[in-house]
Amino acid sequence: MKLYSNLLCPFVQRVRIGIHQRQADALFEVEMVDLDAPAPAALLAINPIGSVPTVAFGPGDGFNESLVVLAFLDTLEAPGPKLFGDTPKEAAKTSVLLERAAQKVLGPFNGVNYSRGNAVALRKAMASLPDAFEWLSDTLASRGGPYFGGKDLGAIDCALAPFLSRYVLQKEFRQDLPLPREGTPASVYLQALLAHPHVASTSPTFADMAPVFTKYAEPEEGVRAVLKASRAILPNPEESCAALNQALASLKPRNIQPEEASPMPLWKVMRTSKGPHIQARFRIPTYAETQVALETITALQETADHHTQFVIEGYHALDVSVCTHEPVWGLSEKDFTMAHVLTEKLLRI
Repeated sequence: MKLYSNLLCPFVQRVRIGIHQRQADALFEVEMVDLDAPAPAALLAINPIGSVPTVAFGPGDGFNESLVVLAFLDTLEAPGPKLFGDTPKEAAKTSVLLERAAQKVLGPFNGVNYSRGNAVALRKAMASLPDAFEWLSDTLASRGGPYFGGKDLGAIDCALAPFLSRYVLQKEFRQDLPLPREGTPASVYLQALLAHPHVASTSPTFADMAPVFTKYAEPEEGVRAVLKASRAILPNPEESCAALNQALASLKPRNIQPEEASPMPLWKVMRTSKGPHIQARFRIPTYAETQVALETITALQETADHHTQFVIEGYHALDVSVCTHEPVWGLSEKDFTMAHVLTEKLLRI
């Protein structure tokens, strides 16, 4: 069998830890993949996305997804302990607890690890960390072993370790990141987990990860475009608005729709006694999507440092207005860039 791998990928590290734990190293040929280059044709034949980890049995025969690979490792004839447990009952209970751990632990930690400069998402993730530490302590204390797998690593430990490792590495990059209170089961677990030979030997160093940390600390491309855009007032906002609508015409809405009968979220130049602004109305089918839309707008505003005015009408219509009001009132490149990025984000919901 072949394992398509990459040193910096946390999902690959999950699998590598599991392979070491099951003592199944001899069963796999490892092929490293450069994720910044075109994926090998043999990998794409199995996994059209070209992601890793992917297991290959032969040409066009294999599968991907790290948790699926971890479960597959337990089907192999190997001397190491099984990751999910020795019986179907144990495996089922481990799978349920793994899903819970992903929600309670990986959500907050990955919110910090991969915030992409999103100020709102980062604050939300940071605020969730104490609950994550408490859940770890309570759950580990009830299991009676230093690891979720008991005396040694199990599937849950393999799944959590890469992301906890990256979080701790970021302490060198961001000093404000909290750790569990010393002496708690969560603190003991974190220290034991990261010191475990299978975790330590597969973990990248801070030097390896520094470019990745820098990348994921930066705002995404659209936000950077808003940040860089000029606040100089445009002499002909109608022309800029027409260009904006033309650029948006090819977008395919998922759930949030443009104003009725419009082929796209049509932004219009509106004029008041204060001056011009651009405005669009979006139709939202459900309350849940309204919540996501509001979180999307708020996060974009705070991260891009450019604010809109928005009004929710009956939780099914969202009116958004954008303008520049400092140092003078008017419409700028920043307003039209903001409208473009916001529209793309809303239509992806």
